[in-house]
Amino acid sequence: MSNMKYLARIGIAATALSLSMSAYVNAESQTSNLVDIKDLVTHSIGGNSSSGGAGGQRSSGLSSYMQIYGETSAPLGFMNFCSRFPSDCMGGTVQPAVVELDAGSWVALNHVNDVVNETVEAISDQDLYQQPELWNYPTTQGDCEDYVLEKQKRLIALGWPKESLLITVAIDEYGGGHAVLTVKTSIGDLILDNLLPDILPWQQTVYTYVKRQSTSHPALWVSLSSVD
Repeated sequence: MSNMKYLARIGIAATALSLSMSAYVNAESQTSNLVDIKDLVTHSIGGNSSSGGAGGQRSSGLSSYMQIYGETSAPLGFMNFCSRFPSDCMGGTVQPAVVELDAGSWVALNHVNDVVNETVEAISDQDLYQQPELWNYPTTQGDCEDYVLEKQKRLIALGWPKESLLITVAIDEYGGGHAVLTVKTSIGDLILDNLLPDILPWQQTVYTYVKRQSTSHPALWVSLSSVD
C-alpha cells in the first residue's frame, strides 16, 4: 500500500513532515502544515452511531474512553491462548500508559492495521483448525481474534506499551461475537478492526462492547457492560 494513502487519511497537504515519519513516508510526501491530530482524525470520520443494546456501550454521545464496570472473566479462547503463549500474558503495571497520538504514531498505527488486514485471509476457526474456537497468531489465515493478536504483537514490537493495546470482545450489528483491538491514546480509545479499512474512535463504531483486557495486567479482563 502506498505511503500517500496514509497521508490522505489524516488529510495533510504534501510538503514537509517531521523526521519521526521518515520511516513511513518519503521526502516528496512531506508536509509543512501539521494540524492537531485529534482534529484530523475527528474530521476524517464523520457520522454517528446510535445507542447500543442494553448494558453494552455504544453511543455517539459518550466519552472518548470506554467506561469500566469492574473485573470480569477472560474469554475461554484467551485463557487457552495464554496456556500456549504464557509470556504474552505476563507483565502488568500500576501506572498504565496511553499512546501520545501524533502524526508519526498515527501513520504507524495505520500501517500495522493495513498490513495485517491485507495479508491475513479471514477464515473461521472451524474451517482452519476444525474446532469452534482457537486463538492464535496467524500466518496467512485467521479469525477476528487472530487479527487482533497479530496487530497487538506488531505494535508491541515497535515499542508501543502493552497496556495500551487491549484485546476487546464485542457484539456486532447482527448479534454475533467479534473481537477488535482497542488502542488507548491521548485522544481516546481507538478501534482497529479486520472488517473495516479505517481506524475509528470506539463510540463511532457499530459494536456493543462487552469486555476487554485490563490496563493493569494483560491476563486480567474488565467488563464494559453494566449488565452481568
